Amino acid sequence: DPGLPGLQLRASYTEAIGRPNLSDLLPNNVTENETTRTIATNRAGLLPQRSRNLDGSVEYYTRTAGQWSAGWFSREVSQYITSATSAMTPALLAELNLGSQYANWQVATKSNLGRATWSGYELSVRQALRDWTWVPKTLHGVAIWANTTHIAEMEGNFGTPGAKITELAKVVPELFNAGVSYRTPDVKFFVQVSTNYQAARPTQNLPAAAATPQRIQRQEDYKFWNMEASYRLTGRVRLT
Repeated sequence: DPGLPGLQLRASYTEAIGRPNLSDLLPNNVTENETTRTIATNRAGLLPQRSRNLDGSVEYYTRTAGQWSAGWFSREVSQYITSATSAMTPALLAELNLGSQYANWQVATKSNLGRATWSGYELSVRQALRDWTWVPKTLHGVAIWANTTHIAEMEGNFGTPGAKITELAKVVPELFNAGVSYRTPDVKFFVQVSTNYQAARPTQNLPAAAATPQRIQRQEDYKFWNMEASYRLTGRVRLT
């Protein structure tokens, strides 16, 4: 666009494959719970999960390499790998090399349960204040940045009629990062303050109408602040 030379539109479609963690495939890692009659074990028969990904964004770049962007994304994952507890079957007994004494037990393991989808948006800004003519010269060394990712919708279809999953285990629904930095005109002194936030996430797949006790089973949100500063004494020596 001649009027906005820094404006770019992007769109992409990709397909990817995600293999199980090696730790989830190692055999002979079996834990028995006599009270609940449940066996927790790895599963060597896990298959890779496959995803189809759509991404689109609008990006604007300033003359000092600043960037403003807004994007949308969609993920569709088949053979989705997630933890599940199910009744023991003859096929599982054979796969896990277990005896018939476990025929009436349950097994807790990771499985390829079905299809999972999620979609959301991303917003990002990275801007040096010297781009703006109305900013005083004393603030020209200031730069700001922030980005956020928000999953607006997620769903899991794992083959159980009427059990629509709307919150996927260990999937973070919202991320946020931001910071501000300052560098003196002689580039000798630099200081930066940044923050990171991750929203709470469920520890297990949750259906739309989960009971209250089930919804409590979440990993707490994460907040982190960081500050760093440095001063250049010579071309090769810097204090931090």
